[in-house]
Amino acid sequence: MKSREQSLKKDCRRESYNLISACFRALRYAVPFFRRKMKGGGEMKLEEDNRLAILLSYMEFKKAATLEELSDKLNVTTKTIRNDIKELNAMLEGSGVIENVGGKYRLFQLNSECFAKYRERIYDHDEYMNSPTKRYAYIMKRLLHSQKPYPTEELAYEMNVGRTTVIGDLKRLRAMLEGYHLSIKGQATQGLFLEGDEMYLRLFILENMYDAIYGEDELPEEMLQYIDALWDRYYLDAGTKRYFLRSFTLMIDRVGCGRSLENMEDKYRELLETNFYKFAQKIAREAERVMNLSLSRKEIVFLSLPIAGMRMTANEKGGHFIEITEEVAELVIDIMDRIAYEMNFHISPTDLLDEFVYHLNFMFNRLKYRVYIANPMLCDIQQKYPVAYKMAEVAKKVIEEQMNVEVIEEELGFMASYFSVFLEEQKVMGNPNYQVAVITESSMSTIKLMELQLKKILPDATTYVFYEKDEVNNRMLCRYDIVLSTERIDFHTDCPVVYLREIFDEVEISRKIEQIQFLNRGNIKVKAGLNSLIATLVEPETFFCLSSDLTFLEATEAMMERLMEKGMIDEKFRQAMLEREEKITMLFDENIGFPHIQYEGETLIFAMGVTGRGEKEPGLKLIFLLGLPKKKKYDDQILMKIYDEIISIAGNPRIAAGISLCKTGKEFYNYMIKHNMFFE
Repeated sequence: MKSREQSLKKDCRRESYNLISACFRALRYAVPFFRRKMKGGGEMKLEEDNRLAILLSYMEFKKAATLEELSDKLNVTTKTIRNDIKELNAMLEGSGVIENVGGKYRLFQLNSECFAKYRERIYDHDEYMNSPTKRYAYIMKRLLHSQKPYPTEELAYEMNVGRTTVIGDLKRLRAMLEGYHLSIKGQATQGLFLEGDEMYLRLFILENMYDAIYGEDELPEEMLQYIDALWDRYYLDAGTKRYFLRSFTLMIDRVGCGRSLENMEDKYRELLETNFYKFAQKIAREAERVMNLSLSRKEIVFLSLPIAGMRMTANEKGGHFIEITEEVAELVIDIMDRIAYEMNFHISPTDLLDEFVYHLNFMFNRLKYRVYIANPMLCDIQQKYPVAYKMAEVAKKVIEEQMNVEVIEEELGFMASYFSVFLEEQKVMGNPNYQVAVITESSMSTIKLMELQLKKILPDATTYVFYEKDEVNNRMLCRYDIVLSTERIDFHTDCPVVYLREIFDEVEISRKIEQIQFLNRGNIKVKAGLNSLIATLVEPETFFCLSSDLTFLEATEAMMERLMEKGMIDEKFRQAMLEREEKITMLFDENIGFPHIQYEGETLIFAMGVTGRGEKEPGLKLIFLLGLPKKKKYDDQILMKIYDEIISIAGNPRIAAGISLCKTGKEFYNYMIKHNMFFE
């Protein structure tokens, strides 16, 4: 048993690193534009010049995407997306094709060698000055390197565009620079110049225009070899090295133009006494020797920023030469405590928790020193791991309260990737050793094939016993955890039965088995065919129609009063729920409430209240009330599944309103059956 447990941990550790590495891996053609709210208010969005390249790269990254998803991602209409897909298919010339399959667009590569050639052509497909982004970069490059004000007329002449176009570009560029406390001063006739802090000017270039301005610049080979060797020695990741090389190249250019750092905020001066600074200092000293430079301490601080904000690597040695502050270690404890209190999830300490401490340390530095990195997997993490993302939102509140920084969406996604692995680890280690009865009239070869399929979705230590239909009865089947059958069983059995074909959909059967696992843990009756755990938990006597005039707290109290009348809860349960609500609201969002506690009882309590509000009507629509017994061996999987479904409902106003308008438990069941596929 111990060896199996070690094997499971090893597999889960491998999956953990794979997931986190995937989240942090810089994709060469990942969607390169994103929105970020600035502290001073407003939103900065850098327009992208080659929409076809973005669309193609996104389709390569995603297995499938709806038209609406692509429209939102590129911030254009669905009609434009359809036209772009037609144009892309023509440009790929048969080497690949984007087709609509089952309501989602998928990219099929038919000839990989030719596809690679045409893909490069598409990425290079751009008329330089017809792109607003290229013009912004050209203007910035001119202003960056000019020793005197630069006339608007000269900009228009050099870019071969009209003066009105330049004025429009300047207006947009000024709006982008505001988020960095930078500005373009001067008048069109007398010339323009940049004004603002040199540090923030460099950060703006790194985040927005580095490729357009410095894309062709390269460092001396001797310098690159030294940096490579240092990176290998400390097991640092490739993404951090890329960001460091960009910072280094930018610094060399600015120092060469006589624009060295003169002023520096106190928060940056704090880096002078850190290992980040010592690491950057080694490279600076080598650069002074190789490139005949003289770099100030402030410039070395600038070079240390990519190291301070580095990303954790899959190599366990990477980044561990950095000391973790007691403040960050305590912060992690506070985050876990808050998640346990707000969501009732208890994350067990694992080796990965140590990695999370390091991640938070570097994340805090990134936010503090404004070293932003894009997260190309953000949307996928939100969709695939909604509970983990909710945990990250709780962590965000704790970090912002204690550390006085604003956690941006990209960092939320990185944290959620860790929480998703924590949950998966606990799920894997909680898997029971099933005793499974398989009832089938199939031949021996088909039985072997079924067993091979089942071994892919059930724990390794699962025991399978195959029977023919006439060999079994209720008493015999009650010895098993699960019964799988290709034949209809004519008698009643207390053991849950999953019907399947000899060649079955592994994902679907895995989901059904997982649902039975949930239900067995809570001693919950199975409602055959329903994908939704919530629909399975709700009984006619725990479905309540509520007045739409009630507040969330009043509606919760009304539900508990009815449960008390039915003898399902007592006053102690009611008081515990109200005390929890006083400390922290369990209103999930403006439409949905999820009051839940662990209580001193024997039975899982679940009730649902609806207010009858439609999709267009604002206000509370649904309340899901949950009581988990402390004495029972409930793990977090039941709670996670309920959270998962509530998040899905909250994200679909039509489904939420449809449930809210149900007047009886029977109507609710019928609605859930009709929308059963939504909860797959």
